[in-house]
Amino acid sequence: MFPLQLRNCKKGDIFHPIGMKGYKKLCKYFKDKKISIVDKKQIWILINGDKKIIWIISERLDKTFKVTNLTKNILNLKFVPIL
Repeated sequence: MFPLQLRNCKKGDIFHPIGMKGYKKLCKYFKDKKISIVDKKQIWILINGDKKIIWIISERLDKTFKVTNLTKNILNLKFVPIL
């Protein structure tokens, strides 16, 4: 799980969005949300030590990492952009 890293999207990124069946390519997700290329480059992605997407900051959480009744530990993160 650790270390956690922040980065921008990379070609070929996929994730399992909460509320959707199966996996989705990040580029397709951004296209469906009508997020421009310029805006896409400014969106941060939180990944774990296995390079799996945990959270598209301010957008969507990966289903694999959602809190359930079986969850034992929670890491509460807050993204504060520097202006």
